[in-house]
Amino acid sequence: MIGAASEEGIPFDKALRRMTSPAENITASFADDFMKANAEQRSRAGFDTFIERSGGAKCCPWCAGLVGVYAYPKGLPKEVFARHDNCTCSVTYGTKGGARQNVWTKAKWEVPPVQEPHRLTANEAAAKGAFDKPKRLTGGANGGIIPYTADKMGKPITEKVPSRGKIKIHQRSEYGNIWIQDNSVNAKKSVAYISNKLSNSEYGEVERVIIAKSKDLQGIAAYYQSTNSLYWNEDLINSQRFTKLIGTDYFPAKTIDDVIEHELGGHKRHWDRVKELRASDPEKYKDLNTAKQTLEKELREYVTRQILSDPFYIKKTVSKNAKESFDKTGELNELIADVHVKNKQGLVDDIELSRLVKELLGYDD
Repeated sequence: MIGAASEEGIPFDKALRRMTSPAENITASFADDFMKANAEQRSRAGFDTFIERSGGAKCCPWCAGLVGVYAYPKGLPKEVFARHDNCTCSVTYGTKGGARQNVWTKAKWEVPPVQEPHRLTANEAAAKGAFDKPKRLTGGANGGIIPYTADKMGKPITEKVPSRGKIKIHQRSEYGNIWIQDNSVNAKKSVAYISNKLSNSEYGEVERVIIAKSKDLQGIAAYYQSTNSLYWNEDLINSQRFTKLIGTDYFPAKTIDDVIEHELGGHKRHWDRVKELRASDPEKYKDLNTAKQTLEKELREYVTRQILSDPFYIKKTVSKNAKESFDKTGELNELIADVHVKNKQGLVDDIELSRLVKELLGYDD
C-alpha cells in the first residue's frame, strides 16, 4: 500500500484511493464472515434463510455471474461470499417474511415476500446495470479489473521460449493475458505482482506475460518486441531466490521493481519509441532497424566517444551486463535499459548519458 501510494508524481486522489481501497476490501471480507455466521445461526434455528448478492455499478462479469437470491445452505454457490480487489458488490442475508440486514452498514429493514431462490441470467444482470463491458487487464487509462483469484488454469498449450526450448503453459483465465506453467506459490504470487504492475497505463499494452520456472527460462526475465511478450522467472518473487539470481554486480537491478523497469520501462519503452518513429514516416524509415539506428544516433555517438577515451567506460558507468552486450552485439539495448534502471535509482554519475537515455525513451518531459 505504501509503495503504491508513494509512487513519484502520483496525483493525491489516486494515492488516497490506493491507500483506502485495500482497507475497505479487507473490511468487507470481515463483514462477509460475519454474515456467514449469522446466516448459519438462523438456518440452524429453523428459519428459511437466504443470501442475496447484488452487483455494484459497472462491476465485472465474474461478479455479475453471481448476482441472485440463494437458499442457505443448499444451492449456494461456493464463491458467493468471495470478492476481488475493489469489489463493490452488496451481499445481504435474511429470512423469508422477516427482516434483512446490510452486511456493511448493519441497517435492517422489513421486506415483502422474496422470490424463490434463483440466479440471474447475464441479460437480466446487465438489465439491472450489474456490469459494464469487461476491461482488459492492461488496457485503458483506468487500468483493468483484478478478478477473483481462484486456482483456475486453462487448457495447456506448448510455448517455445525464445533461445531456450518448449514449455507447457496454462492460461490464467481470470487474468486474460497471463500464462503460467503451474500453480506453485511463486507462480501465483508472480501473477498477482505482474497484474498489479500492469494495471495502469504506465507501460502500455503487453500482449502476453509468460511466467516460467527457473530451470526452463534459464534467465531472469526477457521482453520480446516481435510478439510484445514478457517472459518472467517465477523465482524472482521469492526474496532468497531473487538474491541468488541477481546477487552480483553484473546487473544494476537490485529489486523486483528494478527488473520490471529494465524490461518494460527500458526495453519495451525503447522498442515502442522505435515503432512510433517508423510509423511517423514509413517512406523514410523502411524497416524497424532503420528507425532504431536513427533514434539511437546521438546516444551511440556519445558512447563511442567515451569508449575511445576509456575502453571500460560502459562497465564503470553502467554495468558489466551492458558492456558484455555491447562488445558482443554492438547494440545499445542493454545499456539503455540499465541506464534507465540507474536513473530510477538516482545512481547515474554521467549526467549527459542520463539525459540522452531519458530523451531517447521519452522520459525527458
